[in-house]
Amino acid sequence: MFHLPPYFHSSLLYRFRARNVNFLPSFRIIETKKEGMQMKWGIIGAGNIAHRFAQSIARMENASIAMVCGRDEEKLKRFCQRFEIGWYTLDPETLLNDPAIEAVYIALPHRLHANAVLAALARKKPVLCEKPLAIDSEEVKMIIEAAQKNDTLCMEAMKERFTPAYHALKHALRARTPAYLDVTMDRQFAYDPDSYVYQTPGGGILLDCGVYGIALMQDLMKDRKLLDVACESRVAHGVDVFDRVIFTYEGATCAMECACDRTKDVQAVIGAKTWSITIPNFHRAEGWTLEENGMANPFVYPYEQDDFYGEIAHFEQLVREGKKESDIMPLQDSLACAQMMDRIARESK
Repeated sequence: MFHLPPYFHSSLLYRFRARNVNFLPSFRIIETKKEGMQMKWGIIGAGNIAHRFAQSIARMENASIAMVCGRDEEKLKRFCQRFEIGWYTLDPETLLNDPAIEAVYIALPHRLHANAVLAALARKKPVLCEKPLAIDSEEVKMIIEAAQKNDTLCMEAMKERFTPAYHALKHALRARTPAYLDVTMDRQFAYDPDSYVYQTPGGGILLDCGVYGIALMQDLMKDRKLLDVACESRVAHGVDVFDRVIFTYEGATCAMECACDRTKDVQAVIGAKTWSITIPNFHRAEGWTLEENGMANPFVYPYEQDDFYGEIAHFEQLVREGKKESDIMPLQDSLACAQMMDRIARESK
């Protein structure tokens, strides 16, 4: 049995009807989609990130949300109203056991990711899990084992790797050898004891925001040997609210800073002695600037739809082609990122 207390309660499946709530729905999106070609998603979790995922799905011709699962029935009704979803449930087992669900998106607090992913894999449901895939490397290893055992696709939703800007960056770096990478993701927000960021286990800014910088570093430096790690952290309310890490690789030095107690420009800068590339909002990049030979050249790469589109489209293509792992965000990359964050946690103590 898949348990996620205290977030869910065992319940029946509910059909969402317009007459049960006070709204006048528009069915334009549903009517214009090609029902026979749609991939039917189930979403577990109905928070902010699930809303953004659903917004992206609503714009896609070949995908729809068949069911959403959460702990708050009124919240689920509003979610269904906004995105014209026909079914909701308070019981994740109901969603996972529904044969109509072709793919599952996990949008829960970090500490609940692993159990939800394992439950989906046990039912051979392809699963796209919001980052981080799990709260430590041991949980990621369990997920990898389950994905292999059940011969089922699982991917961490690391959206930064699926934007046109990132694809162009990787192409540009084929002709260049970076000597440094400096990543900053500092965003100040007030303490909220009800926020998943401040709940343990699985809280803290490293798992919430630092994971983007770690994933960038892991991808761009995966062919280099890691020599040393140095960390500085600040803890408040029982979780890390600031982390600065220096990773020393053969031929390159990488710095990553993440925080929720201060504000700086969110960006990544990668380069060497004669060139540099600055990537604003690297976790959802729409372009970057190359400085070389005394010239600054901006390159703009708009989203195909939004910053979620790339990862969703890639995942759906994998499902349709019967593939069991992504070549852009493979599970071994998720494991490497989790191991890097485990090491940061150890070094910071």
